[in-house]
Amino acid sequence: TAGGTDFLLDVGGTGFTTGSVVRWDGSDRATTFMNSAALRVTITAADIAQAGMRQVTVYTPPPGGGTSKPLAVTVVN
Repeated sequence: TAGGTDFLLDVGGTGFTTGSVVRWDGSDRATTFMNSAALRVTITAADIAQAGMRQVTVYTPPPGGGTSKPLAVTVVN
């Protein structure tokens, strides 16, 4: 919800490495590597201050990495 507080976001997928980084609207966030299928990141109150669509992606460095397809997140009033 717009104007909310910080929260943890768990991101699931495959092929994550210790170098994988979650990007919130294109900006890197400090990412905790849980395992090859899970990452955790803190989304701050500033990230959700305004309502609207946000995009979450994961960047994993080479070899075999790249940027994931975006996932749309809606921040509501």
